[in-house]
Amino acid sequence: MFDDKIFSKSDEFNPDRFLGATKHDFPPYSFTPFSAGPRNCIGQHMTTFETKMVLVGFLKKFKVTLVEKVIF
Repeated sequence: MFDDKIFSKSDEFNPDRFLGATKHDFPPYSFTPFSAGPRNCIGQHMTTFETKMVLVGFLKKFKVTLVEKVIF
């Protein structure tokens, strides 16, 4: 899960590596446990589908029109 080039002792459980000043010692996006690879979120496709269904329900219930001029 961790890369030995970025994290020392990558096979050991050490939650302190993400605390305080040490969290800035490694590049951003070097640890993505639930967004990519074998540990991808299992509900990602379901939530995308649910979002589309809520939007469809909203568009069926209300009339949506384009406003020509908007004054701020």
